[in-house]
Parts: sequence; structure tokens; C-alpha cells
Amino acid sequence: MLAQARRLAVLDLIRKQGVAEVQQLAEHFQCSAATIRNDLNELERRGLVQRAHGGAVSLDYGREDDTPMRVRQTLMAKEKAEIAKLAAELVQDGDLIMVDGSSTVLELVRRIKDRRHLTVVTNAINVVSELSGISSTMVIVVGGVLRHPSLTLVGGDAEDAIRRFRVGKAFVSTRGVTIERGLTDTSVEEARIHAAMLEAGTKAYLLADSSKFGVDVFTSAAPLGKLTAVITDRRPAEPFLQEFRRLGVLVVHNRTELQGLLRSQQRVDEGTGTGEQAPPHSATGSSG
Repeated sequence: MLAQARRLAVLDLIRKQGVAEVQQLAEHFQCSAATIRNDLNELERRGLVQRAHGGAVSLDYGREDDTPMRVRQTLMAKEKAEIAKLAAELVQDGDLIMVDGSSTVLELVRRIKDRRHLTVVTNAINVVSELSGISSTMVIVVGGVLRHPSLTLVGGDAEDAIRRFRVGKAFVSTRGVTIERGLTDTSVEEARIHAAMLEAGTKAYLLADSSKFGVDVFTSAAPLGKLTAVITDRRPAEPFLQEFRRLGVLVVHNRTELQGLLRSQQRVDEGTGTGEQAPPHSATGSSG
């Protein structure tokens, strides 16, 4: 395939999916990753896409069509698994947590199904499905209007329900992360849900793969200062690190940093005497 024809096909695929990673494109077009990177750089030079770590984002991403969940689950899958593995160590038996319906947080949920006596508050249909049948986990589902692309419940009723809770840990993942506008989302409804979840958590964690840093989509969900920590798959660029340090937000992208986060939070918990466990419920308690 000639370079120009391949680049047009790459652009078409990115526009259809919203985002695409280098390795996925290289396999799809049966060429090297270096060739795809050159294509993406050229498309960005022409103002047709926005480059991100490991891939590229359509300029329309988050402004018009939403990328369906089934597509998002295939993007940056390896990176999401690494993030979920780190985040799972933050969840202990008996915790009261809140989770959104993002593909990264869903990967976390899959890794904590063996925890006992969890209470999970969510607005996500996929999370409810994943945890159904686990009798030792209590699942609390907030009501609202179904948003089909993300399979989440949104709207005023969902936001009000979330605000009535106070949980030990909230885990969310938004479509983009910027220094200027903080966490960014593709819809006002999702942004409001994320803002409410971050407020509900004593500790608030953002799970974001490296492709999301520098991505500014439709609306702002919350400033970076609302976060306790960011869990990602690689070290963010220095401007982000400087801003996180200024705000006191910890960044975790390996086990060494994770252990530092756990020690830091243990000292805080011991100093304040606050616990994060939910009220005990029986192993046969209700499950979502």
C-alpha cells in the first residue's frame, strides 16, 4: 500500500474509533511501528489527528460521537491491565469503594472479585454484571438514565444518589488529563458523575493510561487537585509531574511507587484514626 493511501486509511480508522494505538495500527496495516509513528506524525502535522502516548486521537474524539465500550476495551489493553494490577492492591477486604463504568476501572473490578465483604457503589451496568453472583460483595447501584455508549446511569438522580454516599476510596477514569483543565470527559453527564464520585471518596484515584495525558476533550470534570493519586502505566511528562507535586498528588506507575503510596496512606490513617471499612454485612448479603 502506498504511503498516502495508508495514511488515509489510518485516518479513517482513527476517526471511526476515536483513538488508536501504534501497535494496533501496525498489526492492522501489516507494517512496522516506526512506519505508523511516521504516518501519525504526518497526520498531526496536517492538523488531522492529535498525537498521544502510544497512539493518536481523532480531533472529533469526545466532541461528537462517543466510542462504544466494546471498542474502548480493546484499546491500550496491556496498559490498562498493568494499571488495574497496581490499583487492585489498594483495595482490601471490607472496603467501601465507588467505581465508574470505564474500561480501565472495569479491569480493576475484575481483579478484586476475591476480596471479602466489599461494598461497591457504582453507576455502571458492566460493573454490576461483573460482580453479580458474588454473595460476599454488596453492590449498590445508583439509579438514573442509561447512557448507551458507556453503559452507565447518568443524570440528576444518579448525581444526587452518589452525593449521599461517603466512601473510603473512589476509582475513576476519564477520557483525558490536562494541566489546564484537569480531568476531561466526552459528555457533561459523565463529567458530573465523575465530579460527584471524586467528592464522595475520602481518597480519590484516577486510573489513566499514558495515552490520556495531554488529551483535552469536550468538558472538564474536575481539577487535578481533587485527586489523591494517579495510577498509570508510565511516567508522565515532566510538566505533569511538576503540577502533581505542586498539588500533593502522588503518581504511581510501578510497584516501588505503589509501596510508597501505601506507606504514606497508612501513616495518614494511623494519624487521623479514620478507617475505610464498610459496616460488616453477612456473606449472604445482597449482591448486584
